[in-house]
Amino acid sequence: MSVIVTMAGAGSRFQQAGYRVPKYMIEARGQTLFDWAIQSLQAFHEQHFVFACLQEHDADWIRARAHRAGLRRVDIMARAALSLGQAHTAIDVIAAVDPHEPVWIYNIDTYIERGLHPHDLRGHQGCLHVFESQSPAMSYVRFDAQDQVCEIVEKVVISSWATVGMYGFETAQLFAQLYQTSYGQPQTPQASEQYIAPIYQSLLRQGGRVCAPRLASSAVHILGTPQEVRLFDPDVHP
Repeated sequence: MSVIVTMAGAGSRFQQAGYRVPKYMIEARGQTLFDWAIQSLQAFHEQHFVFACLQEHDADWIRARAHRAGLRRVDIMARAALSLGQAHTAIDVIAAVDPHEPVWIYNIDTYIERGLHPHDLRGHQGCLHVFESQSPAMSYVRFDAQDQVCEIVEKVVISSWATVGMYGFETAQLFAQLYQTSYGQPQTPQASEQYIAPIYQSLLRQGGRVCAPRLASSAVHILGTPQEVRLFDPDVHP
């Protein structure tokens, strides 16, 4: 099993707010956002981690911080240019993981206190955790009358259950195939941003089983904007 941590974005909202360090180095409540993200994944610390970042990022800092957090198997894959989104970042490094093993994809700007476990994927081809929200900035999952996942949509509030940004697939090979179906076909319009959540729609259309474990909203801290970081720690400033 592998975990891909995507961190190849520009962090432009933080730059515009006056921050002079990369988003993952911003400190809140005594730890960096990188530390908070990795703390979310305590149950995964024995797994293989791939950090997908930019060449301008400090790879030595990332590696040292990862080891300090208890991660034992760490690879860092750097790209020169900004990616088109989390899915694009992940597919760019997919060759670094075992194609026949499960893969999880997580972002660098969410802290989840509890509830993420490798076994959540068991018996399913896909898994994405959710929490209660009404924010139009999130991806949303809809359940049918049998409480089965039947629809996943990006930035449209189709239910009260938003994804937390942790995405699991039965194998890395399956993720790569679904990515090609969603974004890589010649007839597919080029998306301005390639999100992971809609990839599950391709899986559902193929008859795949997708689960969406519900997490307590109080345990989920979204840290993707300066406003969200200040909500988490009012003392944070550039």
